[in-house]
Amino acid sequence: MTYILGRLELKYGAQSIPRFIEIMSHAKVELQAAGWELVGSFSSASGRVYEVLDLWKVESYDKAHAGVLAEFARNPEFADWMDKLAEIVGAEYTQILTKLDV
Repeated sequence: MTYILGRLELKYGAQSIPRFIEIMSHAKVELQAAGWELVGSFSSASGRVYEVLDLWKVESYDKAHAGVLAEFARNPEFADWMDKLAEIVGAEYTQILTKLDV
Protein backbone atom coordinates (compact mmCIF):
# COMPACT_ATOMS: atom_id res chain seq x y z
CA MET A 1 0.00 0.00 0.00
CA THR A 2 1.18 3.50 -0.79
CA TYR A 3 0.32 6.75 0.94
CA ILE A 4 0.24 10.25 -0.50
CA LEU A 5 0.74 13.18 1.84
CA GLY A 6 -0.50 16.47 0.48
CA ARG A 7 0.57 19.66 2.24
CA LEU A 8 -1.46 22.65 1.13
CA GLU A 9 -0.68 26.21 2.10
CA LEU A 10 -3.99 28.01 1.96
CA LYS A 11 -4.21 31.70 1.21
CA TYR A 12 -4.50 33.90 4.28
CA GLY A 13 -8.05 34.64 5.37
CA ALA A 14 -10.70 33.68 7.88
CA GLN A 15 -12.69 31.70 5.30
CA SER A 16 -9.79 29.61 3.97
CA ILE A 17 -10.32 26.58 6.21
CA PRO A 18 -14.15 26.51 5.98
CA ARG A 19 -13.93 26.94 2.20
CA PHE A 20 -11.34 24.15 1.98
CA ILE A 21 -13.65 21.81 3.93
CA GLU A 22 -16.57 22.65 1.64
CA ILE A 23 -14.56 22.07 -1.55
CA MET A 24 -12.85 18.90 -0.35
CA SER A 25 -16.12 17.36 0.85
CA HIS A 26 -17.17 17.36 -2.82
CA ALA A 27 -13.79 16.55 -4.37
CA LYS A 28 -13.20 13.69 -1.90
CA VAL A 29 -16.11 11.74 -3.41
CA GLU A 30 -14.55 11.98 -6.86
CA LEU A 31 -11.08 11.09 -5.58
CA GLN A 32 -12.50 8.04 -3.81
CA ALA A 33 -14.08 6.98 -7.11
CA ALA A 34 -10.57 7.23 -8.60
CA GLY A 35 -9.15 4.87 -5.96
CA TRP A 36 -7.99 7.36 -3.29
CA GLU A 37 -8.97 6.74 0.35
CA LEU A 38 -8.71 9.73 2.67
CA VAL A 39 -7.06 8.58 5.90
CA GLY A 40 -7.37 12.05 7.42
CA SER A 41 -7.30 15.77 6.78
CA PHE A 42 -5.57 17.96 9.37
CA SER A 43 -5.00 21.66 9.97
CA SER A 44 -2.10 23.16 11.90
CA ALA A 45 -2.69 23.96 15.56
CA SER A 46 0.73 25.60 15.74
CA GLY A 47 3.40 26.61 13.28
CA ARG A 48 2.36 27.62 9.78
CA VAL A 49 -1.05 29.30 9.78
CA TYR A 50 -3.61 28.09 7.23
CA GLU A 51 -1.76 24.87 6.39
CA VAL A 52 -3.67 21.66 5.69
CA LEU A 53 -2.24 18.14 5.53
CA ASP A 54 -4.17 15.40 3.74
CA LEU A 55 -3.11 11.77 4.06
CA TRP A 56 -4.44 9.49 1.32
CA LYS A 57 -4.08 5.73 0.95
CA VAL A 58 -3.80 4.38 -2.59
CA GLU A 59 -3.01 1.01 -4.12
CA SER A 60 -0.12 2.51 -6.07
CA TYR A 61 0.86 6.00 -7.13
CA ASP A 62 0.66 5.14 -10.83
CA LYS A 63 -2.89 3.80 -10.53
CA ALA A 64 -3.93 6.74 -8.34
CA HIS A 65 -2.56 9.27 -10.80
CA ALA A 66 -4.18 7.51 -13.77
CA GLY A 67 -7.46 7.36 -11.84
CA VAL A 68 -7.45 11.11 -11.24
CA LEU A 69 -6.77 11.83 -14.91
CA ALA A 70 -9.61 9.51 -15.91
CA GLU A 71 -11.93 11.22 -13.40
CA PHE A 72 -11.07 14.65 -14.88
CA ALA A 73 -11.96 13.35 -18.35
CA ARG A 74 -15.14 11.62 -17.17
CA ASN A 75 -16.51 14.23 -14.81
CA PRO A 76 -16.37 17.97 -15.55
CA GLU A 77 -17.79 18.73 -12.09
CA PHE A 78 -14.61 17.28 -10.56
CA ALA A 79 -12.50 19.70 -12.60
CA ASP A 80 -14.75 22.55 -11.42
CA TRP A 81 -14.13 21.65 -7.76
CA MET A 82 -10.39 21.44 -8.38
CA ASP A 83 -10.51 24.91 -9.97
CA LYS A 84 -12.28 26.20 -6.83
CA LEU A 85 -9.56 24.60 -4.71
CA ALA A 86 -6.90 26.36 -6.77
CA GLU A 87 -8.50 29.71 -5.85
CA ILE A 88 -7.67 29.23 -2.15
CA VAL A 89 -4.40 27.29 -2.32
CA GLY A 90 -1.16 29.28 -2.46
CA ALA A 91 1.14 26.24 -2.76
CA GLU A 92 0.86 22.46 -2.69
CA TYR A 93 3.52 19.88 -1.93
CA THR A 94 3.04 16.16 -2.38
CA GLN A 95 5.03 13.26 -0.95
CA ILE A 96 4.68 9.62 -1.89
CA LEU A 97 5.18 7.48 1.19
CA THR A 98 5.59 3.77 1.79
CA LYS A 99 4.75 2.22 5.12
CA LEU A 100 7.61 0.73 7.11
CA ASP A 101 7.21 -2.61 8.85
CA VAL A 102 8.06 -1.36 12.33
